[in-house]
Amino acid sequence: AQADKFDEITPYVPATVLQPPLPSEVYEIILGHYIVSDPPRLGKLLEQWDADLFDVHSIITAIESRLRSRDVSEQSVQDGVQGRDWRILLDALAKLYLANAQPREALRCFILTQNSDAAMSLIRDEKIAETLADDIPGFLTLKVSKEQLRSAPTSELEESSAEPVALLVDEALRGSIPPVTVIEQLQEKGDSMKMFLFFYLRAL
Repeated sequence: AQADKFDEITPYVPATVLQPPLPSEVYEIILGHYIVSDPPRLGKLLEQWDADLFDVHSIITAIESRLRSRDVSEQSVQDGVQGRDWRILLDALAKLYLANAQPREALRCFILTQNSDAAMSLIRDEKIAETLADDIPGFLTLKVSKEQLRSAPTSELEESSAEPVALLVDEALRGSIPPVTVIEQLQEKGDSMKMFLFFYLRAL
């Protein structure tokens, strides 16, 4: 680390727990470096390294801090791709939340990045649908891009939102997400959510 030779040593750092184990600080220093300097490399390391190798909470805190900084956002551009590092860091954060038994926080990350498959799978597996009450508009537009939101025909929007709408209706019937919660959040968003409000009320 002092010699700034992270790229040289990282491929040789063991990806599983040894006996005796390497100190967790070894992994935390490397991950902390890539959180700031190379998020794509961070994402690959988190896929390769066992979460038992390091203090998950400390890496979560470091990524959260990085996301709060002004240089990483949905609008920032890296290598010509808008929001690349923002998305990678949120995906990494979701993985760490799951490793840290925080499925609700992971779900929020999946909704922000519109990772619909991961979000729906997590909702089914963990039975945490009530968490959706925090961001109903985000959940309903999981499979809807900003371009679609502006110009897609009604039939396309209906198809893209069918699964989230059905889940919200189920939760309304169970009493975990009251219709008033859904209606109020969609009304607050104005015209952009009127069509989704119609889909929901019709299904309800």
